[in-house]
Amino acid sequence: MNIEKKFTASLHTHVRSLFDADINAKALCERIKELGGGGCAITDHGVLSSIEDYRRVFADNDLKLIPGCELYVDGGILGRLHLVVLARNDHGYHGLCKIVTAANKESRGDYPVITQERLFEIMKDYRGDVFALSACMQGVISAIFLLNRTVEKKIAKLREKQNGYISPESDKYVGAKTMVEELTAKVATITEKRDIAKVWADKKYTNQEKAIEKLDGEERQKAEAELAKNKEISQKAVTALAEKKEQLKVAKKEVSEATKALKDMEAQIDKWNNIQSEIDTISKELRSDEEITALAEDTAKAYIEAFGKGRFLAEVQYHGIEEEKICYPGVVRVAKKIGIPLVATNDVHILNKTPEERLKRQILRSLRFGTAFEEENPGDEELYLKDNFELETALTQIISQEDAVKAISNIDVVFNACDVKFETGKHYPKFRERKE
Repeated sequence: MNIEKKFTASLHTHVRSLFDADINAKALCERIKELGGGGCAITDHGVLSSIEDYRRVFADNDLKLIPGCELYVDGGILGRLHLVVLARNDHGYHGLCKIVTAANKESRGDYPVITQERLFEIMKDYRGDVFALSACMQGVISAIFLLNRTVEKKIAKLREKQNGYISPESDKYVGAKTMVEELTAKVATITEKRDIAKVWADKKYTNQEKAIEKLDGEERQKAEAELAKNKEISQKAVTALAEKKEQLKVAKKEVSEATKALKDMEAQIDKWNNIQSEIDTISKELRSDEEITALAEDTAKAYIEAFGKGRFLAEVQYHGIEEEKICYPGVVRVAKKIGIPLVATNDVHILNKTPEERLKRQILRSLRFGTAFEEENPGDEELYLKDNFELETALTQIISQEDAVKAISNIDVVFNACDVKFETGKHYPKFRERKE
């Protein structure tokens, strides 16, 4: 039986989120009331900066606001993994503030990223007071089921880069090495011939001529003939020496040019080899289906331990994206096996799916880099505030209706369990006692 067309709450809502969303507080409240809901969670990427502004507007409209954040958690080879954290109470909100502060202190590039180790360390003081949702397809659990795809994409990108360099097995490189070897051998041959020519060209016959003068008859004639022959050889050697010097000059230049070309190729080969080494390292991250499931289970258990039983929930959502069909059924299997509650969300970035709302987000996202107008990605048109019936219609395309209904019913469980009063107090500075 289908869920009735009503709205409970949104537990995953981006309102002013890193050039990724811009939802007006009053308009959001009006839409929630129009749908018959009691409020929502604000979960901007990596920050809590909208909470103070929006909570006052929500209070004016008699709606509950749950302070939250979609964290970036360092996932190693998987990159920046997402985790939605929601404060159950004021103490939990203090914990969120510490987590977000730590992430921004440890920011990498333009993103506030926290390590899992640091997150769990902070959570020791707030265990049970913070809900954690496993987030979108880039989430801490769902992304594991896309591990091999992620690795293969990284390898493909590296291969594309590697193709811009010369391979050590390429015919061009082998030919260049052969060319240097042949030209080097040519220089050696010419050098040897030059040295022989130089010996003959530099030869002096004064002593031989004096010796001949002391000879007579046939012996003298024979010596004179040999001297004439040697002088002829020496004369030819002078010409040959000049030729060999010129040939050697040209050959050495050819060797120099060929060697330089070879060194340029070897520099490219070094880059090729470095990329290959990176590919080999990344390839070791590929896992079997059984290993991926085991990794997802172990990770989920670690989050249960950090946040407390019933405080870590397996988030499911579907926006028509191909990868969601792969990861979320896996998330559901793990959740059911180790007893993690399912909870349904829509990754809200726009209030409704009107062309105006969608275009506004496109323009906003295009401002991030200011290089080109950013077109919509697959599923972007589905990132709006959906009622429960729309959630069920979406989710039953990738998981069973029974699981979808359970996940949607748990929205109310989480929403009702959160009650942040936003209590404030005076914090006076503490001064050390003055020593006389």
